[in-house]
Amino acid sequence: MLKVRKPLNIQRLLCYNFRYNYRVVFIISLENKDVLKEKWTQEALHCLELLQNTFEDVANTVHHNDSIEMYTVGNDVVAAYLAQCLDYLESIKILYSYKRIDPALIITRSFFELALQLGYLIKNDDLIEEKGMFIRITRIHKEIYLMEEMEKKHGSNIEKPCLSEELRQEYSDYIAKETTPQAFLEAHHYLKRKTLKFKASDWRSATWYKLYSQKQGKTLSSYRNLCKELEWYDLKDSLLYDGFYNDMSQQAHGIKASDMSFSDGKKQVFKDSDDIASGGWQLMYCITIVANLINMLDESILSKEIDLAAKVVDRLEDIRVHYFKSDAIMKEYLK
Repeated sequence: MLKVRKPLNIQRLLCYNFRYNYRVVFIISLENKDVLKEKWTQEALHCLELLQNTFEDVANTVHHNDSIEMYTVGNDVVAAYLAQCLDYLESIKILYSYKRIDPALIITRSFFELALQLGYLIKNDDLIEEKGMFIRITRIHKEIYLMEEMEKKHGSNIEKPCLSEELRQEYSDYIAKETTPQAFLEAHHYLKRKTLKFKASDWRSATWYKLYSQKQGKTLSSYRNLCKELEWYDLKDSLLYDGFYNDMSQQAHGIKASDMSFSDGKKQVFKDSDDIASGGWQLMYCITIVANLINMLDESILSKEIDLAAKVVDRLEDIRVHYFKSDAIMKEYLK
């Protein structure tokens, strides 16, 4: 079963007996670098396709689970997050297919950040609905507030989206209804109080999980905090965020993502767009991200009466085989 998050059992499934598989199965003779690079790309593409199809089946299974109410706000927001995760995986695969491997790192990072938000959304069954409502209201407040700031700054001489005025009116009418759910009103009034203290620049950087955690008396002020809250660690018990933003970025670009100082002659150096060393890191982290999400979905009420672990175990074994095959090719390439 996939119930233990630290260390991740799915991750161990993908990594267990690495040395035996590598030694016995994947023996590669010395070949031209271009041939090895092409072999790695094709193996990585196949691995990404398997990963995408597996996660799509998981997402569809969770979304169409008849054992829960289908059309609640919380479930709809979860479905939207799952759809966006699948879009990111598709985008990464497309970039790989066009040999734009290193630039895909931007999307891989976005996928990681989105997955952290989804993980926080589904972490507590009792709060999925509340968080889903909070996410929707945060986005409405954010758009209304930014449109109002645009009007103050530029006046009525510029063309503004009509949606803002319509949204303002619809939202105001909904708040005034006697049938408006109490949870909605509580979130609305909390965000309205926050808005009074905000500048426009604050709303641009504000995220729902930061605001929601503040409402709960916590301070999830960064994705690193969020990753720690979810207890997402790698096999060495290091926080996944640190490996993602430090080790992978350093491998891909020659500098840590957290090091934003470019003084004293420092310059961020990007490798070739088809650099497979960068691709190997990304592929590993995409698998790890999906493994974390499947673990959490398996424990969530969203998959009640469904054994997601049994549903994906064979597919994850295929992903493991193809990942390590691609990894063996990359090691041969880097010699």
